[in-house]
Amino acid sequence: LVPRPDCVVAVARDELGMAVAFARFAICAGGRILTLDVAPRRRDAPNGVVERLVVEMVEHGRATGVAEVSLNFAGLRRVFESPSPLARVATVAVRVFDPWIELWPLYRFCAKFRPRWRPRMLLARSWPALAPVAVAALAAEFGRRPAEPPDLPEAQVCGDVS
Repeated sequence: LVPRPDCVVAVARDELGMAVAFARFAICAGGRILTLDVAPRRRDAPNGVVERLVVEMVEHGRATGVAEVSLNFAGLRRVFESPSPLARVATVAVRVFDPWIELWPLYRFCAKFRPRWRPRMLLARSWPALAPVAVAALAAEFGRRPAEPPDLPEAQVCGDVS
């Protein structure tokens, strides 16, 4: 496999050298930013292995002059953190859909690192222009997912920092 110049991968291996998890980061802003793309792990991987990969990538970034390591986009953070009764009701409603959209687990994962949260916005010319975006987002979130994660050793196409 040929390494790609637009990403870097941290790989966790077991005692036999088999990959149990990886975290792929896209290289952005001319190499000044690494942004987490995917971080799957095998079901039998130890708890915390992905978190360890993120920490290792932060250290790698420091050693190579990276200015920022960005984690996943975690939507509805303000709702999850608000103490208001309306936000609590909204949180319960959102968590009903977590088996499909996984917003609460993603928020909790990101919050572990005490990130600097930045608001994100979607701009469109009009409300009807959001329809294709909504359809694409729903298809991505609720589309059929593979039963098993992909073979982890094949994921090393971006350069291994293990």
